[in-house]
Amino acid sequence: LASPRPLTPRPHTPPFQHGYASNFCLSIFDREYKEGMSVEEAKAVIDKCIAELHTRFLISQPNFLIKIVDKDGVRVMEA
Repeated sequence: LASPRPLTPRPHTPPFQHGYASNFCLSIFDREYKEGMSVEEAKAVIDKCIAELHTRFLISQPNFLIKIVDKDGVRVMEA
């Protein structure tokens, strides 16, 4: 999980997200994120963010793309 946070004193702090819709997910990431999360735990947090976007975001976004970036490269996970 990752997000640029322009108002934080450090240039990069986990979690990391971007875009207008990230405003709805920031509090979820602040509450749910913990260092060393497994892929399944991270997916559960992302599912909460997607549910929040379906509830609050003005644009109906039916599909989401989740990409995992780690030491093994980049792979796509079903949302």
